[in-house]
Amino acid sequence: MIREEYTSPEQRGDIGLCKSKRYVPQPEHVPKALRELSEQVIEALRPLDIDAGKFERAQYGYRVHSSMMTFAWSAKSVPDKIKALEKRRDRKRAKAAQSFLMKNEDSLYSTFAGRHETFLKHRPDADEKKRKRPLRFIEECGLECALWPHLYLHANMCETVVRLTDTRRNSARRTGLSESSSDGEDSERDGPRDEPELTKGRHSIRRSFMIKVLSPVVGYSEDYTLLHFTYDLVMWSNLGGCKNATRGMPLRLAMKGASFTPAYWKVRHMGLVDMQRQCGFPTLFRTRAPYEKAFPYHCWVMDEMSKCGRGRQQLALPETLHMAHVLKEFDRGYFTGLNTRETSRPDRKWTDHLLGGGQDYVEDTVMNGFGRLEFQDGKRKRGSQKYHGRGTTHSHSVDYLRDVKRVKLEDKMSASIPPLTDPLLRGLVLDGQLDYKKSGWPVREEESKWDEEEQRVLLHHSTEDNDKHVRAYFPEAMKITKCHEDVLHGDGRGALLRYVSTYVPKFSDAFAKEWLNDKASDYSVARRVLFDYKPLEPEMILSLAGRQFPQCYYGGTLLPLLPPWPGMAQKPGYVEKYQACQWRREATCMKTG
Repeated sequence: MIREEYTSPEQRGDIGLCKSKRYVPQPEHVPKALRELSEQVIEALRPLDIDAGKFERAQYGYRVHSSMMTFAWSAKSVPDKIKALEKRRDRKRAKAAQSFLMKNEDSLYSTFAGRHETFLKHRPDADEKKRKRPLRFIEECGLECALWPHLYLHANMCETVVRLTDTRRNSARRTGLSESSSDGEDSERDGPRDEPELTKGRHSIRRSFMIKVLSPVVGYSEDYTLLHFTYDLVMWSNLGGCKNATRGMPLRLAMKGASFTPAYWKVRHMGLVDMQRQCGFPTLFRTRAPYEKAFPYHCWVMDEMSKCGRGRQQLALPETLHMAHVLKEFDRGYFTGLNTRETSRPDRKWTDHLLGGGQDYVEDTVMNGFGRLEFQDGKRKRGSQKYHGRGTTHSHSVDYLRDVKRVKLEDKMSASIPPLTDPLLRGLVLDGQLDYKKSGWPVREEESKWDEEEQRVLLHHSTEDNDKHVRAYFPEAMKITKCHEDVLHGDGRGALLRYVSTYVPKFSDAFAKEWLNDKASDYSVARRVLFDYKPLEPEMILSLAGRQFPQCYYGGTLLPLLPPWPGMAQKPGYVEKYQACQWRREATCMKTG
């Protein structure tokens, strides 16, 4: 199915989701035999059975990655499965699709279909255990052509081919595409098939998959099994590749670029501490938790939902990407204006962002900001809202402000229930702003004002508001996103300072010690993580789309550096600048000589 609207760069450029379509079939390239195939027909065309683990879905939320995806040869041949279809129309379409796929030289479908027929010929009565393929079968070149033949019309579109043709892989491993050591049926094959060729260079499985997801072709984003397969393939490749390529280095350090590891967030925490040393104590700590039933969706998301026949929370890929993009740009643009600070064009700079001092104020009140996207897994503590634990992404932001009085927070923030004259905002507050334990603000019957002596905002917070535990929020922003908000304001003491100083990843020590075991083989490590780590769909999606939609964002550039060693002949330039900066203390760990 093709998106008829919102597909051109001009139409979709406003949300920054349009990417190159190098491997994506255009409408005129989709053969008639593969159009409008039902799920029953696609299942009948598959020579393999897919096992995505036990079906688990979080309450009010998304599906859980319960196990690594495994495969097995189907008990029946493809022609027999087609004959078993109930509807005559489905049988007719399935036969036409099979005839096209078997003749299509660009696809590897016929290769897997031939191997399936050979297996059934030699083992017609094989049970499920014998039909099951080894875990390394996920690496098979062109496997997607056999599992999703209506989406992968050419072998070069397959993520398995992108993986195997990456120049970073050892050339000797590229030739080991057969499963002769474990299947036993390869000796009966007609002969080896040449590996598809791609342009030489460094290829990315994530980028290849995201190009398809954000393309005009509807289908890549609606199939959970395809998301599950790609996630497993990426994790399997990354864990095994880091284990083999960085021998002698602890795996926890080799995997520090992956957002699911503690080392990734430790580096970001060090950057946050550096930011605090440069900017002083943080002023605001904001939390924003979207609710899909009320969150404003872009027209391209609604268009895809209508074409797929899905409702909210039933199309996780577009929903998650859209929410992550909105949350990030809402913080970087609408609140702080950091997304346009480096541009030289005055017409592209934010001058009236919410935390700004107004157009008449020359100096920007926002020094910097830090934010991260997390997931409402609900596994560590009781949620303050009944819908917590469904896996939806939400944001945490820390804002560093100066001359806070000019921001006029007393006019922009609220910690009370709106009057009956504003029914929309009143309904949003009563439904989403009532905390389970406390409001976080003291009782104050007077109007909101700025306390010049204490340098903090004093919000109107009546006894009724305190009894109902109304959290602070920005009314103007809540009307836009309709999210649950929580705003804390401080002077460097209490919750804000504690948050920054203890901002560590939410992982146990067992992850680095037991899962990323340096003594285990690459196979054991990958198997352990994929079977025991159970993320929900949004976390899987953002781990694949980390380059376009990073889970951590900040003003400026974060550059992890290795400190120089004692006795170094010539110090790098960044060390000289670091030692000469005014905000650095003499006791900092990077001090040398």
